[in-house]
Amino acid sequence: MTYICNLCMEFTRSNCKFPVPTGPNFLTNNFISMFDIFVLEWFGEESKGAPGNAEEICYNAMVFAGIWGIGSQIEEKTRPKFDKFFQQLIAGDDVQAEYKVDIPKV
Repeated sequence: MTYICNLCMEFTRSNCKFPVPTGPNFLTNNFISMFDIFVLEWFGEESKGAPGNAEEICYNAMVFAGIWGIGSQIEEKTRPKFDKFFQQLIAGDDVQAEYKVDIPKV
């Protein structure tokens, strides 16, 4: 999840515009908040734990969180750039090399 957030933050910083000044902390918080909606019920005293398809749910939650937690904040004119980038990212393409996104290796 950190890798996806770092890639998205750097891509949006250099390739996208925001109608309202938006920093990476705000976008990351949005991403995490959206992701949490899907998994918070797995924790706590009355929890039954993670379901058998937890990995699939987490993957889909990250896609949802990327689209709505980050992508929805982008100005309409530059949103197609993020859409293309994000589709390639979730498809497993090497977006870091293709878009020259410079983030530290984890």
